[in-house]
Amino acid sequence: MKHSFNTVVIPVLAGLLLGLFFILKSENKILSHAELPREIQIKYYPNFTTEAQLATAKALTQENVILMIGSSELSSTSPFMPIPFLSKVSQKKVISLGAAGNQSFSIYTQLCSLRPWLKNANIFILLSPGWFEDKPSKGTPLEVFMDNCDAQTLERIYTDNALSLDFKTPISDYIAKNFSSISSPNATLKSWAWSKSGKPLVAQAFFAPLELFARSEFNWSVHHNPNFNQIMSSQEDMSSTVENIDLDGQNFENEKWNLDSLKRDAQVRFQSQSNSNDWGISNDYFLRHVNGKQATIRSVNISSNQEYEDLKLLVAFLKSEGSNCSFAMQPMNPFYYKKLNTLSPTLDSIQTLVRLNGFSYVNLMEMDTAKYKKGMLNDVMHLGDLGWLSIDEFLLNTYGSK
Repeated sequence: MKHSFNTVVIPVLAGLLLGLFFILKSENKILSHAELPREIQIKYYPNFTTEAQLATAKALTQENVILMIGSSELSSTSPFMPIPFLSKVSQKKVISLGAAGNQSFSIYTQLCSLRPWLKNANIFILLSPGWFEDKPSKGTPLEVFMDNCDAQTLERIYTDNALSLDFKTPISDYIAKNFSSISSPNATLKSWAWSKSGKPLVAQAFFAPLELFARSEFNWSVHHNPNFNQIMSSQEDMSSTVENIDLDGQNFENEKWNLDSLKRDAQVRFQSQSNSNDWGISNDYFLRHVNGKQATIRSVNISSNQEYEDLKLLVAFLKSEGSNCSFAMQPMNPFYYKKLNTLSPTLDSIQTLVRLNGFSYVNLMEMDTAKYKKGMLNDVMHLGDLGWLSIDEFLLNTYGSK
């Protein structure tokens, strides 16, 4: 038996490992030959698709472009959203990314995949207080993560040898924790779930062959599906291939404008749009969804708040990469939400966290109904014209107009 093991099993395993080694050696070469589009539009991207990945990577290299990331509020049609408003009043351009549920961990993963372009990049992250209370405080839902972090996003992070293990391990842990809930996981997801990195020595011995198997499956996929490989591998490739950014066909000349006047006009307009109630909620939304009903905030202490931990990770990563990042906390309607003040300790901790790491931060939350400015929100949690003008003001103060 021992003779058979030495003469049969060991040579077979050695041959298998050697074959996989040569397959893996070709991986980076395969990933480095992506063909990129000649032009990229600056606009709103709800999800982190291939087009969005290419557009955001290019945008991060431009001094006059700000990448704005958030969740459902970015689908707003307000004329005072940074797209296209900042282009009208300054030389700044904005590209935005995110839809409902896109919280700190999915944002973190997206930005990890863009690591080569993050140094000195202008990044603005629009936070929502709702992420840090009740169910959302448990962190980014798996379905949102899967929608916003596709195989090529995760593959780019997995093969990024310049990214610290400290920043890779949380992604591996997240995928491993949720792996049983993923239907038909691809080879990249298997690689993450079975990654030996960061695990105890005994566990590494178990996971090493599984991870190796997943990598061989991935390389087989690339060889048999060239369309899978539409990703960029270096800034040199990106810069030499993409020549310009097209502002969606729009070329605005800077217009004279007065912020205070625009804010007053926005408040006057909203008075007529919300005259069915005294809560500062648009008539249509109030009649359809509120009608005098209130909701109660269920705050979660930061000691057991996964979303807060994810934000800490995101802030630490952006600081390590030297990004020119800023954050804003949106308001919630104090007429509609009861116990809003229970969020104060969490919001105070977030402000301290961001500012201690050297990033600009503005808190637009107002919990006192007497001080709340109606028009900041259209409904109970999504910015209105007045709210977007406040964001525009913050961005211009932070990044300048040129």
